[in-house]
Amino acid sequence: MAAITKSVMAYDETPAAENVKCIVGTLVLAGGYMVLPTRNKWVLATIAYFVYIFIADYDYAYQCQRKLGPSLLGDFYDAAKPQDSEQVRIWKNWDPKIKQGVQVFDVAVFVVLLLLLPAFLAWDPDPTKTPAQKDADNAAALGFFALCTAITIGFRVYTDRNALGGATSAKTASA
Repeated sequence: MAAITKSVMAYDETPAAENVKCIVGTLVLAGGYMVLPTRNKWVLATIAYFVYIFIADYDYAYQCQRKLGPSLLGDFYDAAKPQDSEQVRIWKNWDPKIKQGVQVFDVAVFVVLLLLLPAFLAWDPDPTKTPAQKDADNAAALGFFALCTAITIGFRVYTDRNALGGATSAKTASA
């Protein structure tokens, strides 16, 4: 009888990265937005999410030399990042012990966000606005979210023409 051997997969043990430029950029834009006259919480939430994705796409498209590994909150962002980026490849093959620690952190953040959701929904960042002004702001916020989504998708299609069945990507075409 043939011996059954157990396959041992080598996991990537890259530690969680502190993506400082993403964090600082997000905090600066989100904080800066709150001093602007419109003060719409939905635009704030959109900026806080999409800025991180835009920076990841920028790094990917321009092949930034300082590659950062996956980071905390990977469960929130990695699905939206370019799937053939180094960060996502490492995330998918990360040492289970490291990944589990990050996932525990991510679940804790998710629970905190769920607990804060009622307060966020009730929050009125500008109580001086009329209901009609708030409705107009919320419609604009939805448009802003749609625009951010379209930019993200457009950028992905531009940087990876294989998504449309083409033979080259913008990265390799410029090389």
